[in-house]
Amino acid sequence: MAADKAALEQIAANGYLVNVNRTKRTKTATINVVEGEVSITVPKELDMSRIVQIVESKHTWIIEKLAIHEQAPP
Repeated sequence: MAADKAALEQIAANGYLVNVNRTKRTKTATINVVEGEVSITVPKELDMSRIVQIVESKHTWIIEKLAIHEQAPP
């Protein structure tokens, strides 16, 4: 399982970083915001340009989720 993990990839978006997780086990992209950290899980062979497009298309949603995490009590 550790062999599936490549070097950590990140995308610098508008005011936040997005961790890119590539896996053979998924067919669609999934974006998660957990404890103020944004990550996207994508199919292993998806082009980086397409990943950037997906993140940009969900920018408003990501900003809303980050705001919710900032306002939540610790």
